[in-house]
Amino acid sequence: MAWRALMVMRMKPEHADPVAELFAEHDKDDMPTTVGISRRTLFRYHDLYMHLLEADTDVLGRLLAARDRPDFQHINAKLGDYLERYDPESWRELKDSMATPFYTWSPDKE
Repeated sequence: MAWRALMVMRMKPEHADPVAELFAEHDKDDMPTTVGISRRTLFRYHDLYMHLLEADTDVLGRLLAARDRPDFQHINAKLGDYLERYDPESWRELKDSMATPFYTWSPDKE
């Protein structure tokens, strides 16, 4: 994978199933492939929600542009019932929930 983004929010553990169901329904539509997302993985650790997006190229611009799509707005509104911003005082937009990588390892390829 050439591009990854990890979003971190708060979520009650019992909300994992409804959130997964929302994304399962959402991912049946064309938005992920239109944006260029090749894989989505949701993680839960205690009250943390982690949302890993992977793509072959940097799709951040297309992802941010997709916020105007009705299907994006619909799932975002529904997710608001289950997810809370990790740091609500400094959160302004989607990028404010993205984790910053600080170390990466991969095997040398010859």
